[in-house]
Amino acid sequence: MLVLFMYLLKLMQSIPLKIKIPKSHLTRILLPVLGLLMWLSAEAQVQELYLKGISNSNRGIYPEAIDVLQEALSIDNNNPDCLLALAQVYRISGDLETARKTLEKLKIYKPGMGSLELARIYAYDGKTVEAIMYLREHLGSNYKIPSSEILLDKAFASIEDTDEWRDLWSGDWYTEDEVLIQDILYQINSGEYMPALEKIDDELEVKGDWDALHAARGRVLLKMVQNQGAVQSYSSAIELNSTNPGHYSGRAGAYIAQEKHKHAISDLEKAYRLEPENFELLSQIGLQYQVDGQYSKALEYLEDYLAFYPDNVETRYNIGLVYFETGSYLDALRYYNSCLQFETSDPKLLLPIVLFSIGLLSRNQMNRIFCSM
Repeated sequence: MLVLFMYLLKLMQSIPLKIKIPKSHLTRILLPVLGLLMWLSAEAQVQELYLKGISNSNRGIYPEAIDVLQEALSIDNNNPDCLLALAQVYRISGDLETARKTLEKLKIYKPGMGSLELARIYAYDGKTVEAIMYLREHLGSNYKIPSSEILLDKAFASIEDTDEWRDLWSGDWYTEDEVLIQDILYQINSGEYMPALEKIDDELEVKGDWDALHAARGRVLLKMVQNQGAVQSYSSAIELNSTNPGHYSGRAGAYIAQEKHKHAISDLEKAYRLEPENFELLSQIGLQYQVDGQYSKALEYLEDYLAFYPDNVETRYNIGLVYFETGSYLDALRYYNSCLQFETSDPKLLLPIVLFSIGLLSRNQMNRIFCSM
């Protein structure tokens, strides 16, 4: 950063100006710029480490997840996302006490953000009173998740038969609208598409400005393979709320069904910018670029996904396909061979991979072999 500062100072001094600016004034101008650049650089580094920690946790390599999240916190020790993620890793790996201490620190900066995680920890520890206390705190916070997710959470299995648990759920924690949307989503997930659609349409007559209803309508229409209707409903949801990543990824699904790949790519990229910890979006974007014939962009996104999940065989296979389609057969073979390292040690897979890489098996034949593994 110091080198950059000196470069900018010399650059500004070299620019011919009608008014001569003293060096001290230039320094006062450049220092805030340098400070902003340093802050942006630190933010980007923390974000990268946070995402790596999340992916490591998802892969079950908890020591590595802890290391990178602690590194992120060494740069920004008050980062709430990193604190919560670190506490979750400690809890999953069995270190309940360290998880609890981490969440106590989070409470200072973001009250309520770690309440659900604290409830899980106390439930695992057999402390029903404390678990219920933090569940109440969670349900009264802005971080509240749907009741169905809490009721299905295995962390609370040990306290589900207690009077405290039953008393907790006797309260009205959710508004009528929140209960309504949960019921609709339950119907959709249960395959009750027409009843769900009828309920949505009835509600839209009086609640037409509610983005969640439009998104639910898009979801059920997509299930019913009414793709253009799904696009329209998701578009209405986006007009009402342009910051919900699910609206964009839902509409992208409808565009994919219509084979409108450029539209799908645009929406998936918007969804990823809003939700960068949703790594599957990286893979989906890469695949859409691949189908659209934009191979360099496909490689960019697929390799980004592979950086987070290096043992993902499907992504390695798809990267191999991209290289094959661009005529880079040795690179294709390298990625196909790497699939064997993670998926199976069965040598019979090597022959079709070699045959495909030299063009003696078609892509469809190779797909059939791969999918039958």
